Amino acid sequence: MQSISALTLAHLFLAGVAYGGGETAKTAGEKTAEKKECSVAHGAKAGEHACKLEPRRISELRNMKVLTKQGEQFGTIENMIIDVDHGRVAYAVISHGGILGMGDKDVLLPFVTLRCKGDAKELRTKATIEQLKQAEGFDDENLDQVRKLSDAAFAERFHRQFDVRPYWQAQGHSKAMKKGEASAAEKKEQGAERKSEEARTEGPASGSGMAAHPGQKTHKNTPGEMVLMSTLLDEGGVKVKAKDGVAVGHLNNLIVDLNRGHIGYAIVNRESELVPENQLCAVPWELIRVQRVDPRPDVIAEAPVAKIKDAPGFSAGQWPDMAKTDWNERTNAYFDATPYYVMYGYVLAPEPEEYASFTQGGLKTCTGTIRSFDRDAEGGLVQGDEGACTARIELKEGQQLSPGQEKAAMATVILAPSSFLSSKGLDLREGQEITVKGWLSSRTDMLRVIAMSVQAGDKTVELRNSGGHPQWKTP
Repeated sequence: MQSISALTLAHLFLAGVAYGGGETAKTAGEKTAEKKECSVAHGAKAGEHACKLEPRRISELRNMKVLTKQGEQFGTIENMIIDVDHGRVAYAVISHGGILGMGDKDVLLPFVTLRCKGDAKELRTKATIEQLKQAEGFDDENLDQVRKLSDAAFAERFHRQFDVRPYWQAQGHSKAMKKGEASAAEKKEQGAERKSEEARTEGPASGSGMAAHPGQKTHKNTPGEMVLMSTLLDEGGVKVKAKDGVAVGHLNNLIVDLNRGHIGYAIVNRESELVPENQLCAVPWELIRVQRVDPRPDVIAEAPVAKIKDAPGFSAGQWPDMAKTDWNERTNAYFDATPYYVMYGYVLAPEPEEYASFTQGGLKTCTGTIRSFDRDAEGGLVQGDEGACTARIELKEGQQLSPGQEKAAMATVILAPSSFLSSKGLDLREGQEITVKGWLSSRTDMLRVIAMSVQAGDKTVELRNSGGHPQWKTP
């Protein structure tokens, strides 16, 4: 791989090219991959479309080994290319030593062809040996090659060469659909795009040099502007400014979720004059914009200086567990942002603490009256395209699910997406009495029951299997 010049890479932000082509039929390989997307993560069973968050510092992926499907080493990751408009790692630049008879060249792979399970120290590619042999050589200092990646027609052909759906066409959970049909996640995203388009007309003037963040997509059906990971992170990281233009620090890292390559957060190393201790803080990528400034770009955090200064911080030696949904919810709530896994329709498997209650404790049965019913809860254990419905029930007198529980206590019952309940003919409403069989969450801050089944009248619906995994599938 050629050495990377900071001056050269400063000019790698290239506008996406409008693409007017219709949808191309998916290959069998794409359909198979889409059905398994996200379900391959540990903690979920194949086919159940549930996953655990898999956040990684993007710097940890550099120099990571890439193995073939057969387990042979193909090469190592030299660099990654980020689509800043879609908030996603789009490509990985792979360096290898001439194996497979390909010669000694760097090649480009769509990031969605790579998988990493748990804490594994290597990535595996879904690409076949033949596909790898046909991969184009890539030089990340070649502006023409980088420019091509923002051309939708070229980029789509490149993705389909590896039997994967182009990432900009698969923001939510993907599924082969009839023409004119859209998944709940896609409808949600389309709504967000309509709102962002309205906001964009009132935002920065055209030609301001600002790249939109995921909440303000300007490339609805095309890839967006591309930037190399090394451009953002090398040489101490690019400068980060608050929305009023005041410098607050430098970019330390990016947090990428390995399920689909979405970028969740920009890690900002705040200036010592601003924050003397615990200088690192996570800013949701939803608030991040990238500004083209010579010789290197700036990162703009859409928050005032005081907000960034007072953001919860941590030190380089004590990073928080970013796979925890409660950490994600607190961080996003502080910045009035939406967690990336909600924005993109992830379906989350139970977290370790709550999952432990499935195996360590027995099933609990409780009966109560629904006092409130939320059809689109944001804080459910399982985040579906529509969210997991929750019911606040007033327990019948005499029932005690946990020590110290007050008489006639209220409990929150985690159910399932409303579409699943409706498909089973279960119409829940306030004032209705239900009987729930499930596990008592190990969380101590609230009385929370994760429902395995729910009975209303003479109708009983199974929601989760004996391992705590959802019975429903998502679009």
